[in-house]
Amino acid sequence: MRWTFDENVAAEFDSIAQKQIPNYDMVIGRCVELARHEFNTNPEAKIIDVGSAKGRTLTRLVEAGFTNIFGVESSKHMIAASAFPERIIHSEIFPLDKAPFDMVLANWTLHFIPMRENYIRDIAKGLKSNGLFVFSDRMLGSATSYQRYLDFKRRQGVSDADIKAKEAALQGVLEPRPLAWYQTVLQQSGFKDIEVIDAAWCFNTIMCRKS
Repeated sequence: MRWTFDENVAAEFDSIAQKQIPNYDMVIGRCVELARHEFNTNPEAKIIDVGSAKGRTLTRLVEAGFTNIFGVESSKHMIAASAFPERIIHSEIFPLDKAPFDMVLANWTLHFIPMRENYIRDIAKGLKSNGLFVFSDRMLGSATSYQRYLDFKRRQGVSDADIKAKEAALQGVLEPRPLAWYQTVLQQSGFKDIEVIDAAWCFNTIMCRKS
C-alpha cells in the first residue's frame, strides 16, 4: 500500500517519528535554539515551518516566545490533529503570498516533494535577504549508512516486517537524493554559508542563508 499521511498516520505520527527518524527531538530543539539566537530581541520574527505535521516544532517555538509563526502542511489529517491548526496553511506549494519570512524550517519534508528544486527556489524567493533556511532530509548514502539506519529502527522496536512494509510503501513517494545535489541546488538558488549541522545514518540537517 502506498504511503500517505492519512488519519491513521496522523494519529500515530509522534510515535512513528520518534522510532524512525534519527535525532528527531534534538533537531527540533536545535532549530528552536537557532531561532532564539538569531532573533533573541525580536519575538515577532516571521518563521514558517514547512511540513509542520502535528505542530511539534510550532509548539516549541511558541514556548520559546515567538508569536509570528506559521506552518504549511499538505495533509488535512495532520492539520486536524495538530496543536495549532489555526496557524497552519493547507497547501502543497510554498505560500509566497505570506512572504517575506525571516526564517524557514523544512524538516523531513522536502524528500516527499517530486519538484523539490522548484520548492527550494520558492523558499529562496520567500526569504528576506540574509534569512535563515534550515531543513532535514533523508539522503542517499552508502550501503553501510543505510544498514545502520535500519539497525537504528530495530533498536527503537520496529520489526523487520514493518521495516520492509514501510520501505515498500515509500517507493515512489519518498525519493532521497545525495547531499551533493542539495548543495548544488542551494547554491544555484542563491543560498550561502551552506553547512551540515546534524548527520545520522542517511539523514542530514542543513543550515544556510539567503545571499
